[in-house]
Amino acid sequence: MKSNYISGGILVILGLVLFGVTNDWINIELSIRTLAKFWPLLIVGGGLAAFLHPKKSVYNPLTALLIAFAIPLGIYNSTAKVIDDVKEDINDEWNIDIDDSNDDNDDDTYSKLDSADFEGADKKFSVPYKNDISEINLEIKGGAAAFNLEESVSDQTIEGYMKNFDGRFEVSDEVENGKQDISVNMKSSKKSIRFGNKDNNDHEVLFKLNTKPTYDLKLDIGAGQVNFDLSKYKIKRLDLNTGAADINLKLGELLTETTLDIDSGVAKLNLDVPKGVGCRIQLDGALNAKNFDGFKKVGNGTWESDNYASSTKKISIKLDSGLSVVDVDRY
Repeated sequence: MKSNYISGGILVILGLVLFGVTNDWINIELSIRTLAKFWPLLIVGGGLAAFLHPKKSVYNPLTALLIAFAIPLGIYNSTAKVIDDVKEDINDEWNIDIDDSNDDNDDDTYSKLDSADFEGADKKFSVPYKNDISEINLEIKGGAAAFNLEESVSDQTIEGYMKNFDGRFEVSDEVENGKQDISVNMKSSKKSIRFGNKDNNDHEVLFKLNTKPTYDLKLDIGAGQVNFDLSKYKIKRLDLNTGAADINLKLGELLTETTLDIDSGVAKLNLDVPKGVGCRIQLDGALNAKNFDGFKKVGNGTWESDNYASSTKKISIKLDSGLSVVDVDRY
């Protein structure tokens, strides 16, 4: 009977704590991954409960309860280790340098390439700018490549340059209902890339983009690196779909509302947003390391900047990731 009271009390306390955490009444920084490492102690507790039981039997409610908690935590912990091994293999293969630390890092560790780096590029394309078009849907598809962005100073909407690239650009340009649809599809025979390896300059791409139009931008890449400073561009919406990638984006405040929808697999995401814009982050995914300095958690998987409600300009960021390191900074 005594063990029934103990097990019942544990359930009541655990339920109240979880209810408080779920409703943000209790702030616990420990993650499930951290707690899962202690699952063997539940087995030990179950054994001690058996010794303390009047009949010295493992068939008692408290032991059963502790083992019931230990089993899923043990499975979760084993799964997390497998994911860590996969992530390490990806780092070794692509040299993306993903880590799980939440330390602040305001320095850009990635290399940005500009026009000087693409002198003599053997593959180029351009789409002329149309003065009567103010809104453009731009879609870029690519595989393993490092994508860089630079402001265009010509009369082109977009220009593209390939460096040491063994593939080609496929470009389509259509105008319908006052909007221009531009699609850039990169075709390559190479299957891998090592980001961060200074001795490997394969698969480098530079885009020059006109700052005049408003953009609905869609990036669909496999394993890649994206270094886009979008602070001078009017980005209405940005959809990013990527696998294993190193993503570095800087957003501006030229529009009343900007929406980001990012769907990634194993990725390192660095996002810079202006302090003068209200920002909301929605993160979906249990196995993500995050650093949202200057944001307050307002709900399950939702964070907001302190000026989100009062600001007339807003940026909404939706992140759906399986396993990523996400860092959102305000500048």
